[in-house]
Amino acid sequence: MKRRWIQAGVFLLVLMLAACSGRAGVVAGQGDGEPRGEDKGFYTEGQSVTGGQPAEGANLKDISVWRQGDDTVVTLSFRSGSDEAGTEERTLPSAPVYTLRALDGATRFALSLEGVEYWDFALYEEELADTALLGLFHHSAFGPNNGAVYFNMSQPCDFRTEQSGNQLTCYFRPRQPRQENLWYITVNGYDLYPGNENLDLLQELTLYPTLCSDLTSVILLSKGFEDKNQAQQFLAQHEQTISRLLPGRVPALVELTGDALPENDEQTQLLNLMDTPVGALDGEICEAELMQANGRFLCWAPDGASYIYTRTSYEVSEGGMVGYEQLWRHGQTDEPVLEGHEFVSILSAEYSSDGRYLAVLEQNEQLYRNLEIIDMNTGLTYLPTELGFGNDTPAFV
Repeated sequence: MKRRWIQAGVFLLVLMLAACSGRAGVVAGQGDGEPRGEDKGFYTEGQSVTGGQPAEGANLKDISVWRQGDDTVVTLSFRSGSDEAGTEERTLPSAPVYTLRALDGATRFALSLEGVEYWDFALYEEELADTALLGLFHHSAFGPNNGAVYFNMSQPCDFRTEQSGNQLTCYFRPRQPRQENLWYITVNGYDLYPGNENLDLLQELTLYPTLCSDLTSVILLSKGFEDKNQAQQFLAQHEQTISRLLPGRVPALVELTGDALPENDEQTQLLNLMDTPVGALDGEICEAELMQANGRFLCWAPDGASYIYTRTSYEVSEGGMVGYEQLWRHGQTDEPVLEGHEFVSILSAEYSSDGRYLAVLEQNEQLYRNLEIIDMNTGLTYLPTELGFGNDTPAFV
């Protein structure tokens, strides 16, 4: 280990600065009042901490999660600019302005960030092992360069923050898990939430986003109520306001045990989709029939009795989550066109006039477009590139 020798006077000055700030170069977040957590320096439910410096064009470049003693530690690293977006990345002298709030029950936290334009971070499932963090998600539609990261914890936590250079570190210290049952109001309205003009009013109603039990879907969840009557009274009082702010979305009452997450009501989401206007005809907005859930339509078969669509699947790999697309045929039953055949990104597909062949245009990882011909009778595939048609096919007839 290299050692640095410094003069005694300078060394004494460093000790004095470190004593004033806790640790040299580390700035603790400022809370709204004195910390009321069970342990010294920790904040708790109903409180928030703030810090950071104003920034423009910031990039949430990385998020790391690990366990330190009983604490779950989350470190966010920021840069300026984004290589992925084609802008030069530079060092950011400080974390941007932030506010970390404990939402109802202190099992959910909202980290508001100002001046963040890029969100290039990746988080791998193995980082969450043996921690109190179930998952996190972000959205960036609060306004120009403003967004938030939401944390879902497995049990109530007290919290504190520290900033050092371009890194912001959040410490979550678990408390005793809750055992009682509480009633909540849920709304499948997250897609309308981030850009809602009346966001402050929704938050006054304590409707904040949360992960569902599948740790993927996101819905809006209210504060908890000790009994069903309280929740019903709250809903009756504010139901018209919720319907006005989230048109077409029907709030529901759910009972959750302890710190359990709500289930994803996929059927209600599909019904909401069918009630969502998708276009205009003669100046009048109109709705359309839902063709396929979790799929993207590609083309009809010549006889009009079936159609081809693509569906994306995900698998866990050493580098994180990997997605791929598969071709599916919808008719009397749904079945994959090519069992086990994975595509990177399907751009388009068309049948031949007799319905025997299906042409599929795919964009690969190198952004080249490959044309593949599938014999629907035999399942055999043909690649025109192997017949000398070139490595990039922009379109086909």
